[in-house]
Amino acid sequence: MTFRAFNLFLIAALAAGLAACATATAPAAPVNVAAAPTAAPLPTTTPEPPVPTTAIIQAYEADQVAADAQYKGKTLIMVGKVTNINDVFGTQALLLRDSADDIGLQCYLTDGADAQKVAVGQTITIEGTIKGGELGFFMVAEPCRVIAP
Repeated sequence: MTFRAFNLFLIAALAAGLAACATATAPAAPVNVAAAPTAAPLPTTTPEPPVPTTAIIQAYEADQVAADAQYKGKTLIMVGKVTNINDVFGTQALLLRDSADDIGLQCYLTDGADAQKVAVGQTITIEGTIKGGELGFFMVAEPCRVIAP
């Protein structure tokens, strides 16, 4: 009898397992696509106007801590006048400032070909990440790319 009870138990367990598998693989109810909500259009954002490089330098001259809080590590669209085009250890860099007497913003270019698009004395629009920190002979932005000569 014990052997027969064991066989019945085994058959019942197999039947329960098969029943569970059958219900798990049953097709789901059809989804009414027409009733699904549609996604709202993404809001449009107004691009920030370019920041004059002179404004960044003036902010650092006035208060380095406040300027770091406002600019350090941020990628900005900037506008400034090219006063020098330099090769710094194989990397092309543009120095943007109002005059040779002013402290400038040194922009290290990711693509050296961008330096060929601009000329000294030209006002350009550039995108770059402000490195911040103490103001020396110039402020640094890296990496940078020329947006509009």
